Amino acid sequence: MRDRRMLCLERRCMVGAVITLGVLCFLVPGRPTPARGDEGSDWTKPFTPDEHTVVLYHFDEGQGNESHDACGDPALSLRAHKEALWGARPGFGATARFERRADDANLLVGPTNNDKLQLRTCTEEWTIEAWVRPGEIYIFGLSEVAPSNTRRYLLAVRDAHGTPYDSFVSVTGGSDRLLMIYSTERLELLDSRELEAHDGVRMNSANFRHRSPLVGHFRDRQSGAEFLVVLVHLARGDADVRREQAKGLRLWAAAQDLPVIGMGDFNFDYDFASGQGNAAFDEFLVGDVWRWVQPEELVDTQWSDRDGADAYPDSCLDFAFVAGVARAWQSTSRVIVRVEDFPDDETTSDHRPVELVVVP
Repeated sequence: MRDRRMLCLERRCMVGAVITLGVLCFLVPGRPTPARGDEGSDWTKPFTPDEHTVVLYHFDEGQGNESHDACGDPALSLRAHKEALWGARPGFGATARFERRADDANLLVGPTNNDKLQLRTCTEEWTIEAWVRPGEIYIFGLSEVAPSNTRRYLLAVRDAHGTPYDSFVSVTGGSDRLLMIYSTERLELLDSRELEAHDGVRMNSANFRHRSPLVGHFRDRQSGAEFLVVLVHLARGDADVRREQAKGLRLWAAAQDLPVIGMGDFNFDYDFASGQGNAAFDEFLVGDVWRWVQPEELVDTQWSDRDGADAYPDSCLDFAFVAGVARAWQSTSRVIVRVEDFPDDETTSDHRPVELVVVP
């Protein structure tokens, strides 16, 4: 199949580095090289099938519950399991979309036991080609941000994604602030605030030398659902303050009626070998108010240099948690590892980002 459109496999995510995938598929027998348009053609325009093409979906219908084979075989039409979703992307036009749900309501399904789709007509070799697009990130949470750099981060996100984003930044933290960047296309910000204390428990030192947790109250423009995101960078050099912050966050989350997502640098010193964190980690998890969305593969999230070696290997400081109704949501996380990201240098971070994907 050859195509200009993308089929956006969109995981419905609220926070972290949200995954969406775009896929364009076309199947060609006996041609191991990628199918392309004619020499000099505009790759954003729809490809046309030739004698080698078995099936081609453009996914450009934009409405209804079917997507049709551009080769003209009506038996190969894809039909939504329940109801199709459609979108559009600049430069591509209409796209098919999926929201990841247990019932796969938006999945476009082809006919069963079809000779072409089962590759029975490809007697020698065949090629399946796909155009893949990284998906939308609805919320970025950044820590240790200099106030003078907040707009630079916002503009970088806008340029990278080509869609509208806005941001808000903490007041506390001095030169190391908390910054939350969110998609205004997908989310409406209803309120933002910093948590100084809850139920008599302080979440910053008396002189506000540390960073108060930063909260965003959002409404999903598609579903209307409201939820809270709290971004944290707990005290590193003062264990007593860090434990008090953890206790305050636990009490605050337990008092919320809305789903709560927590992310950031918690400085919990979780050791992989022992499966233990520090006292603040234990305090935070008292009563099962929060659930750690633990990555399937534990990866060191921070580099602390000691003569060219990591001073705290096989441990993590950065986490994603859910509380309240969000505890029951389908959720996954992973630590994003880039080539040669550790040890860090003057151009890179000493922390690896944590990606959280949630499906209400």
